[in-house]
Amino acid sequence: MAIAMSTNFSSNGSSPRALVTGGNGFLGSHLVEALVQRGYQVRCLVRKTSDLRWIEGLKVEFFLGDLSDLDSLYGAAKGVNYIYHLAGVTKAVKPQLYYEANRDGTRNLLQACSENRERRQKFVYVSSLAAAGPSWDGTPLKETSPPRPISDYGKSKLEGEREVWKYKDMFPVTIIRPPVIYGPRDGDLLKFFKIVYRGFIPILGMRLSMAYVKDVVEGLILAGEKEESKEKVYFLSSPGIASWREMGEVASQILGVKGLIFPLPFLLPYPVAAFSQAVSLLSGKPTALNLQKAREMSQRYWICDSVRAREELGFHPQYSLQRGLRETIEWYKRQGWI
Repeated sequence: MAIAMSTNFSSNGSSPRALVTGGNGFLGSHLVEALVQRGYQVRCLVRKTSDLRWIEGLKVEFFLGDLSDLDSLYGAAKGVNYIYHLAGVTKAVKPQLYYEANRDGTRNLLQACSENRERRQKFVYVSSLAAAGPSWDGTPLKETSPPRPISDYGKSKLEGEREVWKYKDMFPVTIIRPPVIYGPRDGDLLKFFKIVYRGFIPILGMRLSMAYVKDVVEGLILAGEKEESKEKVYFLSSPGIASWREMGEVASQILGVKGLIFPLPFLLPYPVAAFSQAVSLLSGKPTALNLQKAREMSQRYWICDSVRAREELGFHPQYSLQRGLRETIEWYKRQGWI
């Protein structure tokens, strides 16, 4: 059974109580911070090996458990008003690991929630634009667009969504599909900014929907609190569509360097990904770039429309690409990451 690592929730019945899975990660840690600042009592589901550096100083309850262990989830789900399910696998050595975490783990958490309904609960599942797939004709995807994921990661997140819908008659559920999220603590786009800092702007012809992490957090909280979000799917993206060239040029201005632009052929990621995947299989360690990721990178349009979130939730992103990149890069520099 799971063991609480810190003090249990207080007896203050007026404060909303939230369980956050993946609360120690990039997006999750920002969500936990925002919930605490708003007066929520927050419980984070963590494993013994979890890196808690972003949230260990916050007033939260740490609850030991694992999405693969159903018995460890009953206590975690008990006594909360909101469940924000962010935990999942984004990199894996074998495809099956995506499904075990993103589908089966979600199913286990939903089962635990269904048997801990002594108070009204709202279940917010953070999926991904990858579950919807790319736009094939350059038209931003809507929530009603038929999903066409092209990777096992995207397919596993879509299967996680299907698990969520099975419980919609037991408690309110909402699904969020963010696009590319960037901001402080993110390590994925950091590699791109490091290249820009060295004076190069590598660009692919891809067009992207993006969202600054604090805007996504605001959207998640609105989705949890708003009654209108029940049984709905929402994209949470900033207005407009970005390109790698635009990001590189803005980043180079902020970094104070002159970036040399060099276009990359769409097929270039494939040989690099093949080598990276072979190394991953030999080492047993997941890699950010594999052949499936290369296929995603070769798509021209990863774009979505967040009109529904704006109209129904009052979701209004506050960060332009310029402002968001500036905050992100300045944070990287303070941390010594750049």
